[in-house]
Order: sequence, then structure tokens, then C-alpha cells
Amino acid sequence: GAAPVGELGAAGERGVWEAEREEDQEERATAAYGLHYVFGHLSIPTLVTVLAALLLERRVVVQCSNVEVLTGVCLSLPWLLRPLEWPASTCILPLLPPSLHAFLSAPVPYLAGVTYPPSHGYDEGIVVLQVELDRVVGSHDMPASESLEELVHKLSPPHEEISMPCPPASLRGFARRARRMEAAVMSSVVSGLRLILEDHMQGLVCLRELRGHCGEDMDITAEVRQSFLATVEEGERRFVAELLQTQVFTGYFHRRFPPPSASPVPGHVSPTARDLPAS
Repeated sequence: GAAPVGELGAAGERGVWEAEREEDQEERATAAYGLHYVFGHLSIPTLVTVLAALLLERRVVVQCSNVEVLTGVCLSLPWLLRPLEWPASTCILPLLPPSLHAFLSAPVPYLAGVTYPPSHGYDEGIVVLQVELDRVVGSHDMPASESLEELVHKLSPPHEEISMPCPPASLRGFARRARRMEAAVMSSVVSGLRLILEDHMQGLVCLRELRGHCGEDMDITAEVRQSFLATVEEGERRFVAELLQTQVFTGYFHRRFPPPSASPVPGHVSPTARDLPAS
């Protein structure tokens, strides 16, 4: 039968992740700076679409005329992919000045923030998050994912507690805004949303199942991908096929299951069979 995508064992995997690496306090503070903007101004379908674009290493532009909101959103979005991470070689530019808009034509994955679109418009293939409009354009060719649709349904009810649509022409043009509430309540809901996201991200692919298709070198070859994808539910197959070829995913997989020739990482705890749940 088809392997259920997302069968990973969140509790066991979380323990391995936390044993391997404690979150850097500076990184946490940087991400927290913008989380209230992310969850306040963006609807959940919009947010999940942008995160999917980042997972698939698309070129992503965040557009917002408010510099504080713009930089906050740009700094927080990559953190919401955890425990997956963008590779260090990937460009993250929270505020790209107009004089450097030509960079947006670069044929490499990036996350860039701009206050207004370039004079020549955006190239084909760039995914643009328009924060004020709570809208994503350029994502039409991205593969669908039933798992991410499920994530939208999980996040939407608690998100409605802290974010609401704005009347037309209010709040300097933002389509959504955060509800008025005590800061502690807001922070609690945001933390809950982030934990739902983290659990879902680490379950996008059944790592144990994928590991069983790999050889001793843990290399995700074309043959391994083809063999594994045959076990994935049809509604997930195109999305997972693209995800398996990204540095975002292969880096995460090899942190979980380092190749035998890899030098041990200080503080790294490699999961064994008993760390992962039975299929």
C-alpha cells in the first residue's frame, strides 16, 4: 500500500533535533521580531503558499511599502521552515534597494524584500508575496500538495483568533491586521501556530520510508527517488518529487542520516531504528 506522507513520529524526531542543536537565541529573537507581522497581515493560505515556494527553492520576492513590516516578514519566513533550513549559500535579502533590483533576474533561489516592484516588472517564474494585499502571484505552476492543504485547515482556526480582514482603505492599505489583544495572549497563539508548522514540516516526507530505499551511502539518487515516489500518495507525488531534489530537503535528510563517510558533527545524535516509529 501507499506510504502515508507525514508518518515521522513528531515526538521522537523532535527529541533527536533538540539533542542535536539548541536554537540560537539571536536567531530566535530575529525570527520572533517578524512573526507578529507574518501572522497578523497574512492569511493562512497565503502564508502556506509562500512557505511551499521556499521549500521548493523558488525565487521569492516579498513586496511591502512598510519597511518595518517588510524586513520582519523576510526575516521570519525562513525560520518557519524549521526543522528544514535553507542552505547557507542561498541569498536572503530583507531589503533590496531599487538600485539592485536587477538582482531579481538572477537564476538562483533567493528571498528578497522590495518596497515596490522593479520598473521592468517581475520575470516569469518569480513568486511574489504582496503583503498589503495578502496575495501571492506567480505560484500557478507550483505542484499541489494535499498535505499542505491539510496544514491550512489546521492553522486557520487558531489564526482567526489573532488576525482579521480589514475594511477597505483602512490601516494604510493592509488587507488584514492583528486583532487587539494582550501581548501575552498574542504570543501564546503565535507560539502554538509555529509549533503546528514545525511538526508538519518535519512530517512532509516519511524519512524512515525514504531511508529504506537508499543504499549504504544514503545518497538520494534518481533511482531512489523513483522507487520511493511509487509509495507516495498520488495527491502528494509531484510536490514530493520536486522537494526531494532541493538542497533544503537533502541537507535535512543527511543531518538525520549522515553518510557513513561523513565526519561526525560535534553534538550530533544520529537516530537509530528505535528512535523512529514502526511503519
